[in-house]
Amino acid sequence: MSQSRYNIFISSTFKDMDAERDVIKYNVIPLLNERYRQYGIEFHAVDLRFGVNTENMSEEESQDAVLDICLSQIDSSRPFFIALIGDRYGWVPERERMEAVLSRLSEERLRLVVDGVGCSVTELEILYGAIGGGGENIRRSLFFMRNEESYEGISESKRAKYTDNQGDRLNSLKGRILSLLKANNMEDAGVQYSLKWNSVKEGFEGLEAFGELAYNSLCREIDAEIEGLAKPLAWYEYADNINQFIVQRNSSGACNLYKTLATLYNADSILNELSRNMRLLVSGGAGSGKSVLLSQIYSLLKRREDVLPLISIIGTTPFLTSLNNILYVWIRSLEERLSLAVTSPDILEGDDAYNKLYVRFYELVDEAVARGIQVVCFIDSLDLLSQEEYDMCRLLWVRGDLRIICSTVCNSPVYDITRRNVNREISLDRLSRMCDIRGLISSNERLYSLMLPERLERMMAADGLSPMLLKLFMIQVSSLTAVDFTTIRQSRAESEIDKINDYIINLYISLPKSLHHAFLLSVRFIAERLKASWLRDAVIYIASSRTGLRKGDIERLVGDSWDELKFTLFMSIFDQFFTEDKTTKLWSINSRHISKALASKLYMQRICRTVAEYPEDDTLRRSYLSYYAVLASDSEVVERYLCDGEEYRRYWSSEVIRYIHGEPRCIELILQLIKPLSAEKRVRVVYVICNTLDVVHTTINFFKLIKSLLGAYKVIEDKSILSSLGFLLISKMSNQMPEDEELIFLEESCAAYGKCYEIDPNYGDVANMYRCSIIRCLEHYQKRGDREAVERMNKLLSTIAVVEHEQGSYEKFKQVTVDILHQGQQLFMHYERREYDDYFCKLETLCADTMSIMKEFDDDINKCIVVGSLVMRSVQNVSSIIEQYPYKYAQRAFKFLNYSLTATSLFLPILIRDIANERSAIILLMTPMVIIRFLKILQVSNLIEYEGDINPFKYAISEMLLVCGKLYAMTISHHPFIPSSQALYTSIKDVVGDMDILLEHSQELTIEDIKQKISDMTNYSARLMSLKY
Repeated sequence: MSQSRYNIFISSTFKDMDAERDVIKYNVIPLLNERYRQYGIEFHAVDLRFGVNTENMSEEESQDAVLDICLSQIDSSRPFFIALIGDRYGWVPERERMEAVLSRLSEERLRLVVDGVGCSVTELEILYGAIGGGGENIRRSLFFMRNEESYEGISESKRAKYTDNQGDRLNSLKGRILSLLKANNMEDAGVQYSLKWNSVKEGFEGLEAFGELAYNSLCREIDAEIEGLAKPLAWYEYADNINQFIVQRNSSGACNLYKTLATLYNADSILNELSRNMRLLVSGGAGSGKSVLLSQIYSLLKRREDVLPLISIIGTTPFLTSLNNILYVWIRSLEERLSLAVTSPDILEGDDAYNKLYVRFYELVDEAVARGIQVVCFIDSLDLLSQEEYDMCRLLWVRGDLRIICSTVCNSPVYDITRRNVNREISLDRLSRMCDIRGLISSNERLYSLMLPERLERMMAADGLSPMLLKLFMIQVSSLTAVDFTTIRQSRAESEIDKINDYIINLYISLPKSLHHAFLLSVRFIAERLKASWLRDAVIYIASSRTGLRKGDIERLVGDSWDELKFTLFMSIFDQFFTEDKTTKLWSINSRHISKALASKLYMQRICRTVAEYPEDDTLRRSYLSYYAVLASDSEVVERYLCDGEEYRRYWSSEVIRYIHGEPRCIELILQLIKPLSAEKRVRVVYVICNTLDVVHTTINFFKLIKSLLGAYKVIEDKSILSSLGFLLISKMSNQMPEDEELIFLEESCAAYGKCYEIDPNYGDVANMYRCSIIRCLEHYQKRGDREAVERMNKLLSTIAVVEHEQGSYEKFKQVTVDILHQGQQLFMHYERREYDDYFCKLETLCADTMSIMKEFDDDINKCIVVGSLVMRSVQNVSSIIEQYPYKYAQRAFKFLNYSLTATSLFLPILIRDIANERSAIILLMTPMVIIRFLKILQVSNLIEYEGDINPFKYAISEMLLVCGKLYAMTISHHPFIPSSQALYTSIKDVVGDMDILLEHSQELTIEDIKQKISDMTNYSARLMSLKY
């Protein structure tokens, strides 16, 4: 089967078959879509109970239009056709009108209805759709015949609705159908079924059995149709299939947003626009038409032979939520277009998956360009990315010569990130108002096989209805049931079509114009028709959870009302608004705007309490309990599970911290959460939330939290921990905070340490951290030239005793670190040579201590990170000194180089094992590079006498570059968007010239090779010290 969407035409008389039509439309079709989704196939029921919109037509024109549309809808639905036959023959059009319609048919189509004049519309549909022309289209047709037993117990007054006085003609039609089925060996396609009349409810029972019968019969026909033509799709095929289907749906309307865009921005073509601005961002409010615009531009470019557009729509499938998966789907599309061998999905495996995908993708892009094909990439709905994928929006993976168009809602974290990394932004808020809404209406009418009244189209155009609101309205209109049609038929309007039109227009008038209110109203509308009011609660639970919920979670939350079949039917109706992650089985709302608007703290509290009772190994409890507790401000859950015990920290993963950090009311929520806790537990919660490197690199919200807590505690341990954490965050984020704000925070931190020092100067590390805070304040005062404050800080610094008694090597190491920091600030403030001597003395002491410290670490990662950070900073400072005074400090420079390389040889292997840790990765990236810079400074300073043309530093630099190249490749494979990566890449390239050659030469290095090269460098630096200066 080549198409991904099939219509199934339902033929019957209307009044007596409402119930069966509802069952097929709302029960059977969703189950079919669930079953055949793996093949990339979707089914849609064509239900003409709405009639054909004949507003403003004469009676003759009206009858002609009805017949024409019936036949055209049957054509659009082949090969599948369903006839529901009860005890009514149906309406017979005037002979003249029938002849007029048939006279317009081609000879091929006329052959199917040669006996159609004088028939009812229902028989005409059956002739044209299945049994006409000797039954040439009877294949894949099904006939469900309600038997006489179904009418037992119906009163005479009600019986008139289900029968008419044309029994002979009806029986003749049934006999003809059964004869043709027998002749074609298709007896199982003619199905007799029974219902039971309920006189109290005045309706039929037994519809579940009918639905099962219809479902099984359709599955049999569909399986026969797709046998040998379709196979289950791999995830990447399914993702691409869904993308193409959505593009087709979005771009099929007459409303051409692209032309409006060209007029608005005076662009000759989108390609010219992309040539001028390689990176475009389309932004706008929720439902403003961003997806429609991207789909139409994509479709426009796809028609050109010299362009290959690639698209990924985030949120349509859980597979397209990571850059690796998106690149792989695009790689397959490129290979198909270029007729090249396909790349195996195995490329996605391993720590270096991103590097392999990146290289393969741009190999194919270059090949396409060489063949005269321009590649244009589209990423729609970036705002639906999970927070751990936000780095994708920085577009660091987008090469300078690649054209890309992205879209996101404005006023979102993703928007703020993306807009800083594009060449031009196009806002749809203005564009949408200029768009002709009639085109969107037309495309939706075709999608749902409906025709809206002209009066309604004019109202929508005047209102400037957004595409998302239009979708919600069409969901309501296309989901009318027997209850609605009964109400419609009771209307006092003159004609049947006026009754339908009035009902639809009233539906539109009652539709709220805000997206989330319209969504909730539509949810309630569908829930009422499914007789499942609990679905509204289920939707609010999903919205409140933020991360999504599994079916089992929703079942526990809604209790005995749960009905899995109705949940499945509901989700199939709202398939454009919900996504199920195939891995985690979490159902979530695609629109963050809707989700946030519907979220309820009360519902979140229920989720939190429910998940807290799950077993400890439950993935939802383990992964998100702390997040739920924060959003619900559930201090009881926090106190019971999340701030005590040996493993409480595991509940506060970096993913959870990112979710918490993404909440607009993050600080307020945390403060509310910890307020009822004891001081000790408060600190534990705050510390574990704040002490996450990912957060430190992405937000300053937690500074405000620490700041609000600094003065809140009397217990010295609490205040010391909070002050230490505050200082840690300041030191990490100093380059991202305004100086004034940083100084205010430092002053408060300094005051907190001062109080701790007054209470107990010998407690823990209070004295040294107090000194550190003062020194950081000094930096700011010195820059400002505030001599009075500098003098005050220096005087304060002199009063603090250095705690040295009972110090181990690590404590001594921290003390020396504080001293070096202070000496460095004094040094660069005064620029006096005599102070360099003291600085080098401190450094040499530090290096000597480092050697003994490393032997005691026992592979302690955190201590290695501290040492690595200090080595980097110290090498940078020494490099600056040697640049100014190379000859004065040559001997000491070589001595320090030896110390640094020795320390590096000790901590580097440990950090390599911990490369998945971003803090370790940053040090692995930077340490070899700062040593290379130090070596180059020594090289150009001509400090050593040597013979020949080869500078003795050249060998050392080349060896360290190989180490640097290998560590770069290893680190980027784990952290493709690590903050230092781009700067480091540029730095290495400046030194080596051709980065690709370096990466190629260093590719074969093993961890043992790296350790050996560092060890060799240590020995080599010792030999350099023995040469003449």
